[in-house]
Amino acid sequence: MKILNLVLRKEPFDQILAGTKTSEFRMIRPWLPYLKHFKDGHPIDGCELCRLAFDNEEEIYLDEWADLNEKNPDISIFYKVGGDTEVIEYDAIQFWHGYSKNRRGLLVENRKGEEKFKFFAAKADNGKDCIAFDWDVKRKILYPFCEIEYKFSKILEKRNC
Repeated sequence: MKILNLVLRKEPFDQILAGTKTSEFRMIRPWLPYLKHFKDGHPIDGCELCRLAFDNEEEIYLDEWADLNEKNPDISIFYKVGGDTEVIEYDAIQFWHGYSKNRRGLLVENRKGEEKFKFFAAKADNGKDCIAFDWDVKRKILYPFCEIEYKFSKILEKRNC
């Protein structure tokens, strides 16, 4: 079983435990385990793909790529450099409350195939909406500002709850 480990604060953890929270959003960074990156059909590091795609950044307008907010593996903002991305599908998500040794844990069933990623918009100089980008100083890369939503249904296992 492929499991994604995520740490939560008390309030969202308790909401999942009570059954009132059924999805979790995470910011996507090229170095985190939410997406697989490819160039010309071969696996590539997400940071390297961002360097290739965005070092000479031209704005990517949302009206030209209206379906970027939908899960569509055929659409990628890395298309200009022969790159592509795929959402990594996990069977389950292991939520942890904090970082202590005896922390509470919930293993939940991930609703595979329902993951969605969304790009954030910004205004370009010409007034059009374009994809917002962020700069990582440590890695010296520009990357698209986006998030992924994981949906889950039932709790499979509880630890220290």
